[in-house]
Amino acid sequence: MTALTASRTTVPFARVAGVTTIAAAVVGFLGALWLLGVAMLGTPAVSPDTFSYPLDVAGNAVAQVLFFLNHVGLAVGLVALARGPAATRAPGRVGAWIALASMVVLAICELWAISYADATLSSGATGALDSWYGLGSIVVGAGLVVAGIGVARTRYWAGWRRWIVLVTGASLFVVVVPGLAFGFIGGRVVLAAWMIAWAGVGLALLTGVGRRDSA
Repeated sequence: MTALTASRTTVPFARVAGVTTIAAAVVGFLGALWLLGVAMLGTPAVSPDTFSYPLDVAGNAVAQVLFFLNHVGLAVGLVALARGPAATRAPGRVGAWIALASMVVLAICELWAISYADATLSSGATGALDSWYGLGSIVVGAGLVVAGIGVARTRYWAGWRRWIVLVTGASLFVVVVPGLAFGFIGGRVVLAAWMIAWAGVGLALLTGVGRRDSA
């Protein structure tokens, strides 16, 4: 299948996936701002040592469902990337599928986290969940880096589109992971920033698939 044929067969889905990815990124961004607002400007319902901080059990359930939808939406974008002409080189497709599988793991973790709302972090009760969150996040980032290299080599996209997948993957390691070391506030800030990069991936899918950009 040529890139042109692939683009014709995947354009409708890619555009839907682009919009879905942007919407998911907005949900993730606003979710992070919501938690920041409650923690910094509102009255947290629980102590910082409680897993659901700064929300109560009900609020935590709402937040986790929103973040589940966030991950599902981003996963849709990864499906479009894996199937589309922008990542026809082997590293691109392999990386996108790896990132997709790990994004599904993270989506499951978001629902799993609902059951730990009352757990105290110091007790170690969330150890297994934390491990899956960490592993899933790292593999998503690694998959995006590999996919981004494939996209850059394919040269179906030009300009910022050619690099946005690689930047999104690399930013997990150079921005998100270091930011998480600064605690709850720092973590929400860098996760919100990461969602901006994801919105860029969605915009690239929306506007870049179906035509070969000029260099």
